[in-house]
Amino acid sequence: IMVNAEKSKSKIAKLIAYYTKGKYSHVAVYFDGNIIESAITMDRNYNIYNGVNINNELKGDIFEFLGPLTKKKLEKAREFIKSTEFKKYNLIKLFLEIFIYPTRKFWNFIGWVPFSKICYGYECANWADAFFKSMGFDIFPGLNENLTVPNDFANAKLFKLVGDNYNDSKDKI
Repeated sequence: IMVNAEKSKSKIAKLIAYYTKGKYSHVAVYFDGNIIESAITMDRNYNIYNGVNINNELKGDIFEFLGPLTKKKLEKAREFIKSTEFKKYNLIKLFLEIFIYPTRKFWNFIGWVPFSKICYGYECANWADAFFKSMGFDIFPGLNENLTVPNDFANAKLFKLVGDNYNDSKDKI
């Protein structure tokens, strides 16, 4: 299992990186030979997909998951993917994070995240966090998954940078 953290150049991606004070704007999970992500994407035929979906485009920095995996944990991960596939990506939640993120330590301390009960669906980072929680791994102990951002994965102790997959990279995976 690996995590793919992306540094995109789109305007929304730059805003995400700016407000979260990090270099990553998106995170996806590489599992069972596929990239699984919560995103709004468009294929080559201009079909738009909104939500948790599976694709095969690997781009960005690659972080290997170092946690111990068992068959039971991997099966739980597959069940989680099945249960969340096509669950909608939540743009409202993403834009609310612009205001919530700068004070996330406060919201986490009081144990409540504004609008989390009415904002259904996932963003990329909280889907990835929930994916690992489905296997019993609390990657960010004490952090509400609604407050997780892509940069958190790059800084987590259970992940190790193993390479990148940018066009200008010499270290392709």
